[in-house]
Order: sequence, then structure tokens, then C-alpha cells
Amino acid sequence: MDLQLNAKHALVFGGSRGIGLAIVEALIAEGARVSFCARNPDEVALTVRRLQAQGADVHGAAVDFSDRAATADWISARAEAGGVDVAILCVSSLALGATDEDWHKAITTDINGAVGAIHALRPHLAHSASRHGDAAIVQISTTAVCETVVTAAYGPAKAAIAHYCKALARELGAQKVRINTVSPGMVYFEGSFWHKVEQASPERFAIALGRNPTGRMASADEVATAAVFLASPRSNYTTGANLTVDGALTQMVHF
Repeated sequence: MDLQLNAKHALVFGGSRGIGLAIVEALIAEGARVSFCARNPDEVALTVRRLQAQGADVHGAAVDFSDRAATADWISARAEAGGVDVAILCVSSLALGATDEDWHKAITTDINGAVGAIHALRPHLAHSASRHGDAAIVQISTTAVCETVVTAAYGPAKAAIAHYCKALARELGAQKVRINTVSPGMVYFEGSFWHKVEQASPERFAIALGRNPTGRMASADEVATAAVFLASPRSNYTTGANLTVDGALTQMVHF
């Protein structure tokens, strides 16, 4: 299926590794022009060199997502370089504890960072939608937004942004700017949380794996496929959705 992303300019936040990198690569495979940012400058430079060597039209920059001014400046610069048709936010502090520091990190990055980025993106996406009839934001979230597992700052912070995205979908609908959430369950790739658990505590990893009816965890590519489809004009009547990509891990029913 042609996702109609050829020559579209997509911004990916957190695009140097894991799910974010898989999203960058999936967008490139669809012919999109991709700009991505991440916090680590060495990882960004390495990723850009590898993708450009493969012929990709890609730009990368080191940006601290929790710094709203720096993020807004980067968005403006990339918009000037070719507009913004798609934005995919794949950033988290991964605050998996409940200390004051965890809450501070989750609020600063997962909530304030996302709100600031979306605020800065809105005029550019509205301009794109006025020209092409569609523009999109996809927020990468987690199944922890709707099902508690442990007491941690991570889930509530992501839940707040899922709620915010749902409200924005109604607000932005008339402008043909769509916003959707993708909530993965357990995702496994080299360097991921679950990869580290597997190395440090094989017993805990086996218990977690056994919770999933499919008997496995998602790959980063499987989450990226869902995100890129929702970001594409092929999905131009889908907005305000929270798509769970979890292999039936969770048990909630959406009515």
C-alpha cells in the first residue's frame, strides 16, 4: 500500500534508537524527507551518517526535548527548511520509580516537553493541512496509560498526554490536523528496558514474557508500522485514537 508519504517532510523526536529509529527508517522507506532529533549528539551523528550513506534524505540534530525553547527553535528551523507535514513524538524520561526526581523528570520531559513541542508544531502543521488537506501528529505512549502495573511516574505522565491528545484532536479537527496516540506494550530491541531485564534478571524476563498471549514482545519495527500508518494521509479520517500495539497483553475493552 502506498501511504502517500513520498516527499512529505516528517519530524521525529527521539529518532536515534529503538522505536524512534525504526520510525525514521519506516518513513524513509515510504519516500519521506525526515528530520529527527535526540539528546545524544554522537548517536545522532552516527545515525545520520549511516542513513545518508544509504541514500536517505535525512537531517539530524542534538536537542534536549525537555528544553522547550530549544525544541521550538529546532522545529522552526526545520519548518523553514521545508515545512512540516508529519510529526511523531517518541521521547520519554522513562521515569520508572516514584521518587521526587522521577516525578520531576516525567513532568519536565513527558508532559511539559510534549506540550511544548505540540504547541510549536501546530501552526506549521495547520499550514501544511491547508495546502494538502492533511497533517498529522503521532504520540508514542505506553499501555501503562490505561492499566497499572507498578507505582511509577511514567504511566501517569503518559496518561496525561494521551488525554491532552484526545482533546486536541477535537480542537484541531476543523483544520484537518490529526493527532493520534500509539500505546505499545512490552517492546524488545537491543538496549531496550526489556533487553536489560533479560540480561540482569532472566527469571523476571521469563515471567513478563509469559504474561503475553503471543509468547513474545513487540519489535520496534512493529510499533513503527502502526505509527507511520496513522501519520499517513491513508489514515486521514482517524484522529483522537489511542491504538494499542501489545499482542493482547492488556485486558481493557474500549467501548
